Amino acid sequence: MVSGSFPARTNERRRHPRFSVEDCEITLTRSGLMNTIGIRKENLARNLLDLSEGGLRVRTTEKLDKGARVRVRVVMKRFSDEIEALGEVRWSGTHPIRPTEHLAGIMFTKIDPQHARRIVNMRNWFTSPQYRQKRDHREKESPKSPLDLIE
Repeated sequence: MVSGSFPARTNERRRHPRFSVEDCEITLTRSGLMNTIGIRKENLARNLLDLSEGGLRVRTTEKLDKGARVRVRVVMKRFSDEIEALGEVRWSGTHPIRPTEHLAGIMFTKIDPQHARRIVNMRNWFTSPQYRQKRDHREKESPKSPLDLIE
């Protein structure tokens, strides 16, 4: 494996299936004393790629150190809901095709049981036939290019 690239996925070790989430905001900050007093509190997340009961995959502003402790907050504005958890960076690297893009896998180390149940409910919704049907309908209805707007 090339240093800083993604780990090879020869066997699946996740206990929970990942699912994509739409229309959410994610905040990822370093955990620890410096963050508590307001130093190094910048948001390291660009966007959430997928989520599971055990963790998440996120596009980040920089390569994160493996083992780094982080605080995660995912806000679902549409549902007036949020998830907060503490986590650990399990892997981090640059995208193999887009080297200016950074990704990281975060494993939850501490999450409130109520927030964990919210993730289960989110998975049930975002993987449901009803949701997929709505998403597919939205994609068909949305214009693909500015030329599609011309009648």
